[in-house]
Amino acid sequence: MLPRCRTKYGCKHPLAISIRVFAGGSHAICVCAGLTVPIFEEGPAKSVVAPDRSLDLFANRFELTRHVVSLINEDPATERILYLHGLGGNGKSLLLRHLEQRCCLRTDQWATIRAASDVELLERLTEHGRQVPVARIDFGARPAGENRPQEAFSGLFMLKRQLARYGIATPRFDFAAITYLHKLGFDIAHRVPELFPRGEASIALDIADAIMTLPVLRVGQQLFQLINVRMDKVFTRGRMKRRVPQEDAEQILALVPEPDLLHELPRLFAKDLNDAVAEHPRIVLLFDTHEAFFGEAIGDPDSLLHADKLMRDEWLRCLLGHLDLGAGIIAVLAGRTRPPWSTAPVYPISDRHLDLHLVGHLSTIDAHQYLSMAGIADPPMRKALVEYASTAPDEVHPYFLGLCADVALAAGSRLSPADFTGLVDKERDLAHRLLQWTPAEAEYGILAVSACRAFTAETFRHLGQELDFPCDRSAFSRLTAFSFIAPLRGGTAGGTGAYTMHNILRRSLQNVRPAELRHAHEVLARYYGEREEFTAEMEAAYHLSHLGSTQGVAAWVVLMDRSLATGRFDRCRALAGLLGELRIDRDEDRGRCLYRVARAYLGLGHWDQAEALLNDLPRRSAHAELVRAEVAFCRGDFEQAERLAQAALTLAEGDARQGFLFRLAEIELYQGRFSDGRRHATEGMRSTADQAPWRKLLGEIEYFSGNVDRANTLINQALHEVAARPIQLRDQALYAGLLQDAALIAEATGSWRTALDSQNKALTIRKASEDARGVAQSLHGIGKAQCGLGLLKEAAHSLAEAGRMARDLGDGLLAAKVTHSEADVHQANRDHASARRLTEQALSEFEHHGTPYDIASARLSLARLTEGRERIHHADHGRRLAAQGGFGVLDQLFPDQGIPSAERILNGLIGFCCGDALGVPWEGKPPQDITLTDTLATRGEWPTGSTSDDTEQLILLAENLISTGGSERAFLTALATALPTMRGAGPTTRRAVARFEATGSLTADGGGTNGAMMRVLPIGWAVPATNVQHRHALVERMTKTTHADARAIATASAVAAMGSWALEGCAAQDLITIAAEELDHFGIPSVEGWEPSPSGVSLDVMDTLGAVLHVLRLHENPVGAMRYAVSLGGDTDTVAAIVGGILSCRQDTVDIPWKPQVALPTSLDTLAQGLRATRQVMYA
Repeated sequence: MLPRCRTKYGCKHPLAISIRVFAGGSHAICVCAGLTVPIFEEGPAKSVVAPDRSLDLFANRFELTRHVVSLINEDPATERILYLHGLGGNGKSLLLRHLEQRCCLRTDQWATIRAASDVELLERLTEHGRQVPVARIDFGARPAGENRPQEAFSGLFMLKRQLARYGIATPRFDFAAITYLHKLGFDIAHRVPELFPRGEASIALDIADAIMTLPVLRVGQQLFQLINVRMDKVFTRGRMKRRVPQEDAEQILALVPEPDLLHELPRLFAKDLNDAVAEHPRIVLLFDTHEAFFGEAIGDPDSLLHADKLMRDEWLRCLLGHLDLGAGIIAVLAGRTRPPWSTAPVYPISDRHLDLHLVGHLSTIDAHQYLSMAGIADPPMRKALVEYASTAPDEVHPYFLGLCADVALAAGSRLSPADFTGLVDKERDLAHRLLQWTPAEAEYGILAVSACRAFTAETFRHLGQELDFPCDRSAFSRLTAFSFIAPLRGGTAGGTGAYTMHNILRRSLQNVRPAELRHAHEVLARYYGEREEFTAEMEAAYHLSHLGSTQGVAAWVVLMDRSLATGRFDRCRALAGLLGELRIDRDEDRGRCLYRVARAYLGLGHWDQAEALLNDLPRRSAHAELVRAEVAFCRGDFEQAERLAQAALTLAEGDARQGFLFRLAEIELYQGRFSDGRRHATEGMRSTADQAPWRKLLGEIEYFSGNVDRANTLINQALHEVAARPIQLRDQALYAGLLQDAALIAEATGSWRTALDSQNKALTIRKASEDARGVAQSLHGIGKAQCGLGLLKEAAHSLAEAGRMARDLGDGLLAAKVTHSEADVHQANRDHASARRLTEQALSEFEHHGTPYDIASARLSLARLTEGRERIHHADHGRRLAAQGGFGVLDQLFPDQGIPSAERILNGLIGFCCGDALGVPWEGKPPQDITLTDTLATRGEWPTGSTSDDTEQLILLAENLISTGGSERAFLTALATALPTMRGAGPTTRRAVARFEATGSLTADGGGTNGAMMRVLPIGWAVPATNVQHRHALVERMTKTTHADARAIATASAVAAMGSWALEGCAAQDLITIAAEELDHFGIPSVEGWEPSPSGVSLDVMDTLGAVLHVLRLHENPVGAMRYAVSLGGDTDTVAAIVGGILSCRQDTVDIPWKPQVALPTSLDTLAQGLRATRQVMYA
């Protein structure tokens, strides 16, 4: 029990507060809580406490007042934070107002004045003291425009504007705040006058101009030197004494706005105040309603979301912890409970840095004196009221006592002391009595404003007009004179000059008269819902939640989704704070909200904080699983993310499935699982009337999978659906996103003017909504479209601005995309070196972020900028990623870097057959006996234009690759079947087949002739050039079926490799190098220096390969090469066939004069298509 006041002056003042001191002694002291007497003319419903005069009547400050005054005047300054804590209604807020307006004085005569009595102390101090800078924030004030006290950015500006009246400058904070606004793409010319004190707006705009016009390509020391020059001019022009230190400016400019720069603002503000103490020996900061950070101002704390409790006032701890308290900055806070700061994960403040004071109740004597001065003359009535308002012996609750007096004054003689006995539910009873004894016209006004989190005269007038109660200026004055109505610093969504009703009474009235309260909530929901302003929309969501939990949650979700979509994390924080005051009845709705708060944390990179929210959800709930999926996705574990999203969908029921389907389809889109994404998106679209978001998602799936026409249809349908809505009902973020998608589709079809128009429309929308990331994306798209139209200077400017914004936002991925597009501008300007450098830079960033589509795109761009084997390496890498991700649209964007066509493979097949047919008549003859013409010669009984076993075995192998992927058994079986009628088959092949038929062996016994080497080109055509390991394995297995000699395997691998790279258009000299590398891989000596023999080319594999490479050195044209190969004599058909196959597949068209005479197999077209399909599958 708190002791009665025992000061030597005998506290007689009403609402005296008993204070138990926990720091600096354990004795009891007394501080009065601001008594008033009736100040309005006689009439019903006079108030005991009139807020406009409460401070004038605030007396008997005593020890706490002396304590604060001592902190201001005595040296050295304290290094502890003064924290006042106690139950709601104990007068803490009034006490802080008293300290702000009466106690912040410093005098040179303190040594004398300190000896004055408590009654005379402030009087003497006022006479001889000087005002010290003071600022006060009430964290319980409801958000209104730029006044959102619980948010770091807004709260610090509220302090700044108050301190500016004392000439205190905050250069670091100003520079950082303007940089923050600029990097986030806000309209600075509009925001600066709202944020900065009037006298500083001009200099702030000058600073903004200096930052905004920086050359975007200059970085490092050059940039900071340029800033210094400009800042010198700004501060000289503004006659400012203080400027931003260079080290701070460098750090500020280097930080991304969210979350890094925002987190630095309190520290920078503190450094500015630490500097200001040199000119102001004391600066006082007062912070009221600290519990509002934790959602405990209204309702049951147990019903709120507490997982991130210690994260909510992080910026305040950062500010307090960086203040130089010992230099003269005094921080005073008031809250319901002692702060749990020592256990905070970030910026912990230990208890030794706190000067804790418990603010207790009134004593019985003080309560009686209060009632007497309030006009309650009847002693039995005073006794009854004191007993009723008591919470323990000699402990009277100030709020209850004031409300009792209001009721007694309103009822007059109609109320007797007996009416205040035997009641338990005091909150509800007092609220009922207040309404019972208050005149009807005032009663309805009280009920109406109790629905408001805060209200202004304008709000009151609107309620009165809608609910038909007096709402003129006089009625408003009577209302605000009640003890339970207090002025509220910070305003509301309804404007300035705001007031709030005591939370205890608000809660009570909700229970006493729910029907009337519902009507007020309906009016207010419409009132705020019609206003296109964020804090008004928050109020609308609050009131909707009191009409129905689901309505409020739905409105909150719309606001949160919009804020997430536009990257407005400042608004996400405000909405997270609002959750504590929404009525959330269902676990499903609780999950919907927490899931979005988690996404906001993830967007800021706070993964641990997102996971902490899981503690507020049932472990196996759908939203808990989806939060885990989002965390896994951010950590790059996409398979786990998909599994968890699938699990969440399984747990979801009814209409709630839509959100889970949508997110799962998005994850599947990112992974390139387009069929699954398409299926889930289609399911979702069929279950809702709002099909635009689903059509957008489906359009993106179709676009990236390469179905551009279908994507165009879907996006246009969604655009028409959204555009047809009234503008106030239109989801602008969705609309801008659809316009951007339409531009992407136009890019894929080369419709650059359409792309430019769409991106400009999206840019306008995003600028209006201050969507900085969206603006950067639109500028990026505009730059690409301008480049496509040949407007290269304009493109360079747009892309430079987009890149600057992306880097300012800390969006490294978007910045890399812009860099990639800047490379296209340099390529269009024929500056290939710069284009390559920028593309490689972008590729490095894409690889860092792990985005396969972007990596594939950059690789294909590099393929355009390089030549030879390097080009093919980049192209193959890009194709592989595109195939694995299903990014079919890249085939349209990079048609010149696609997988080689079936037509080229067909040319290779035809070239091989033509070379075979050209050489067949001359096989085994020495060079001097060979005479070639355009008319094919005959050979014995072979029909003119016949091909040999070379072609037949090549076709058998091609068919095997297409049908089985390379089965030795299937190949040997087919070869055994064909061998009896096969012309020209050699003894090594026949012996191997016989061995297979006799023993089933799939591996030959030796064999160093060229029978396997001549048939392996289809392996090269079926396997990507850079897929060396697979090609080696396939060649070795298929060669060993008939030729197991190491040299046969090595030379066959060389021929297959040359075929694979030749299909990509590789130069002949590169092909020769590739063959040498293959031989080296198998440890076989090279055939360099091969010279033609008078007897012609033998069947030996090394001799045959030497001949092939010899021909390639001399000829790149397939016709000339085949003729020369035959002229070498010996195994003419094999050498000519291999050369013809390699060189013919390098070209899109080949004109071979003797082709009409060749008996070409009828299956060549089918084989070409099959081999190309096999090669394509290899990429995936």
